[in-house]
Amino acid sequence: MRKILPYLLLNFAVSALAVWVVLMIWEANHKLPEQQAGAPLFTSQPQVFPTLTPLPLDAKTIQIQLVVGMGDIRNERVQLVNASESPLNLLGWELTDNEKHSYTFPSVTLFPGAAIDVYTKGGVNTAVELYWNLAEPIFASGDDIRLKDAGGNTRAEYQVP
Repeated sequence: MRKILPYLLLNFAVSALAVWVVLMIWEANHKLPEQQAGAPLFTSQPQVFPTLTPLPLDAKTIQIQLVVGMGDIRNERVQLVNASESPLNLLGWELTDNEKHSYTFPSVTLFPGAAIDVYTKGGVNTAVELYWNLAEPIFASGDDIRLKDAGGNTRAEYQVP
């Protein structure tokens, strides 16, 4: 152990010196703007939310394309496709079935022609997959599925084959 100790100390010193040099180079190349004396670090500005203009009831919006994996919680999902000419934010929209199961959409924008899958199982929402977080599958042949907008208007209906 006595023979290796000087090498360990030398290795520690060289490593520390290398880290210090890298940090100095980083700091020299990534300067933060100077903070003025008495100036607040953050400014509070009112948050502006876009207002959603209701679409006419006869306008094409979203189609319930299909239901996949009925009866299998690992694969069961509803696929929706934007049939309109403009992006749609689904915030507050609701997907329901004839057994009173209900899924309310978070703020997610669906662009024209784009699809999104709503899984009945649990998971983490992404831009193209949403999760209902149910423990069991809910769809069966003959079920009626409805998609309602935030105003409660039915925008799409689908009967599971």
